[in-house]
Amino acid sequence: MGRTDHLTLAEQSKLDVMRQMGSSLHEMPRLVKKIRSSIRRYLSDPVSYGQKHNEYNGQKRKASSRDERNVIRTASNSSTSLNEIKAELGLDVCLCLSLSSVTDVAHIHSNKTMLPLTPATSQRTCSRLKESKCSIGRLAVRTSI
Repeated sequence: MGRTDHLTLAEQSKLDVMRQMGSSLHEMPRLVKKIRSSIRRYLSDPVSYGQKHNEYNGQKRKASSRDERNVIRTASNSSTSLNEIKAELGLDVCLCLSLSSVTDVAHIHSNKTMLPLTPATSQRTCSRLKESKCSIGRLAVRTSI
């Protein structure tokens, strides 16, 4: 269900007049052609109607952006685990938070340690080439049917 449009200034002034005249909340939507919840929201606080609330309702962050940068810097320069990085930096956050800040670093995976790059051997390269040729041949056969 979508959000409703805000009341225009003309509609707001009509509602103010209706309220002073003693109209009920059930009569107002028929005359203004807006839903009752929008009218109720306006009548409950006409001064701050339509303004964004500045308060932040989410949970406060446990690690600052500086802590996250330090985790990324330390992880990218060494092959230590996240537990060791957390102990080295003195962070009191869960590992999933540390891991989520490290996901920008491409060579660190979910096993929480750096993986060494394996060199490509000629035997492995040849086998991958044969596999791709076979799969291309099978694809060509499927499309020709």
